[in-house]
Amino acid sequence: MRTFVACLSLSVAVSLYAETPYERNERYQGAQATLQLTVRDDRGEPVEDARVEASFWNPFQNPTRVQIGHTDDAGTVSFTGEGYSDTHYYVGKDGYYGSRGRAVLEKPDKDPVHFWERLRWEPVIRDVTLKKIRHPISGFLHHNIPLTPPCLNQPIGLDFERWDWLPPYGMGKHEDVKITFEAQRVVQPNFSKDLVIAIHFAFPNPNDGMQICPADTFSTFVPTYHVDAQKPFMNTVSFYRQKPSEQYQFLAHTSYLAFRVRSQKGDAGMFVAHYGFIYQLLDISDQEFCPTIVFFNPTPNDTNIEYDPKRSLAKSYADRRWEATQKRLEEERKMLEEIGVENFIRAIRAKRSGASGTPKQEAKGAAE
Repeated sequence: MRTFVACLSLSVAVSLYAETPYERNERYQGAQATLQLTVRDDRGEPVEDARVEASFWNPFQNPTRVQIGHTDDAGTVSFTGEGYSDTHYYVGKDGYYGSRGRAVLEKPDKDPVHFWERLRWEPVIRDVTLKKIRHPISGFLHHNIPLTPPCLNQPIGLDFERWDWLPPYGMGKHEDVKITFEAQRVVQPNFSKDLVIAIHFAFPNPNDGMQICPADTFSTFVPTYHVDAQKPFMNTVSFYRQKPSEQYQFLAHTSYLAFRVRSQKGDAGMFVAHYGFIYQLLDISDQEFCPTIVFFNPTPNDTNIEYDPKRSLAKSYADRRWEATQKRLEEERKMLEEIGVENFIRAIRAKRSGASGTPKQEAKGAAE
């Protein structure tokens, strides 16, 4: 009897939750989707003849089909396709920064009951803004260059122009800001490590500081064209670790940091300062401090942060690694001449084994 009741319950559950033919069709082929975009510039004027790429994602279409169109004189373009869950688009035109976006397809609110019969998503209607390329400048642009914190829980000087620590940890020259990586010890059954839980910025000059600004995450040019020098700058700023599921971000990708550094009284009492911005403040694997973009304008009192990626004055990450390697080899060559081959080998072996102190100190201890 119990077996009969169990089988009957199972058959009822299957019949209630089984897919209908319409649901199966939607799952494997997708439903009809419409994407309509109206493209305007950053001053609200329609952008004609902008190139638009649209794709309606479907896991059973490989590769995903991409449709290409151009906006009319009103800045409008429409696409229709079979979509499974969402649609992606990219808008571009010469003289403008590109814009990209994603929209989740939704069932019509007015008639959701008959969706499986008609298989049509609610039309996606969006306005897209294309920023004009106005006055890009050359400056010190650092893109995805990681810096390893040389120590934790104490302030370290950082040079925004060179994007490097001050000596003895790096080759920076100007102490634009002091950064403290606040860490706590995390003990697990099989290992333990220092976890960075906060990043603290402290600026040495009273008129220096940072602003937290909204980022245009749809545009390929995220910040505004200029830093607002009339807006207050925070002299000390702290950012705390967000959820690990958000890639260890300390600042959401919807914001960027504008900064003012090296402020001082110039000739005839004139105020002089430098400006720039930082985007996506990340801590990768608790070992590297690696914002996506750091830009420093070398012209005093110029608030323009519209950077030209093709005219960066900064050295690449590969160049910096090569210079650091050459510096290390030169130091080892001098040490070899001073302490001799045997002590030099002992010092290098001690350093690689994790001994404390400089190679020179280890060599002295080994010789004694």
